[in-house]
Amino acid sequence: MANTKLSYPDTATYVIIWGPEKKEIKGWAEVSSNHCFESKWTEIDYYTDRKEWKIVLSNNSVDPDEE
Repeated sequence: MANTKLSYPDTATYVIIWGPEKKEIKGWAEVSSNHCFESKWTEIDYYTDRKEWKIVLSNNSVDPDEE
């Protein structure tokens, strides 16, 4: 299985990892420009707007500030 990677993005990038058919959030992450991200999952959404990312998480009963 291929891994999904994001290496040293130009700007902070916010990630939402979905299960099959985007029915369940499997995880989320904040990736700064001096970090890398790798996941076994392939259904991944990337955001550069933290507010938009938090809205999507909130709409799925997740608060990244509480984790």
